[in-house]
Amino acid sequence: MKKISLTRSVLVTGCILISSIPLQGKAKNLFLEQDIQSFSGHARADTRVAYKEKRDTLIQNDHTLLIAGQFVENDTLFFVQEYDREDGEMSRNTYIFLEPDRQSEYFQPDYWINRFEGNHEDYLQQIKEHRNYHLKNNGTPYQKVNTFGLPADWIPLHYFDGKPYAYIPPETDTPAPRRLTDSLLIQKDFEIYTFPLRKSRKLSPTLYHFRLEKTDLFIHILDEQTQTAVWEYRQGKKNWYHLMIPVASVRYFDLMHSIAPNHKYFETHQAPVFDSVNIKALLQQKQQSNIPEKE
Repeated sequence: MKKISLTRSVLVTGCILISSIPLQGKAKNLFLEQDIQSFSGHARADTRVAYKEKRDTLIQNDHTLLIAGQFVENDTLFFVQEYDREDGEMSRNTYIFLEPDRQSEYFQPDYWINRFEGNHEDYLQQIKEHRNYHLKNNGTPYQKVNTFGLPADWIPLHYFDGKPYAYIPPETDTPAPRRLTDSLLIQKDFEIYTFPLRKSRKLSPTLYHFRLEKTDLFIHILDEQTQTAVWEYRQGKKNWYHLMIPVASVRYFDLMHSIAPNHKYFETHQAPVFDSVNIKALLQQKQQSNIPEKE
């Protein structure tokens, strides 16, 4: 088996791969030097974050080669690579990797805002149609409420192997990205969904309440700096929770980037499989924890 040796510092998503460790067979631990901060707003005591390199072949047949784990190729940390055989040749269809350039557009709020709106004119037309539909059925336009200076655009924060990531999916994310305006909560899945706001209250410096038509939304701010938040929805006896960050806070996190031009991979496999985070425990603890407890 070919022996690979990493003998120089390698830039990986704003972190320095400080390994001169020879990699042979199943690789040893790689350490990434980080100067970013966790969502708690406090620098990690140990700035070296260990990525145990693993490369698992999940599928290997005449049509597909699927590799998953955490492995370095061409100075980039990958999580998934899928190859499909077409016309007798294997070509890469799907790859999920750690975004290597922290100065790229992907860490800028405008990228996420433009991604949310898609074609800006179509987005505005859809919102206009939603407003007209509401006016026709309710006889009054949307009312305005106070949003107390909360950020407008939010995306999910995911955990993978115990580490937090912003995530660029090939199409849409789960939970859906959303925009909080003074009259609407707007969610962007494959379509635009709007939820009129009825009233709002600031219950504490870190807790906000918005009344939707049939649902109560509580936004719990977990950290002042990054404004990482739990969005808690209550409807009758049902509660559900989403861990969200404002788009301006993407710069505080590593970014997992997924590219799948044909989307074939996602028809048969979930990728990546994110950690299940015990968000209830986060709320109960009411303390700033670097890594939420897994369920």
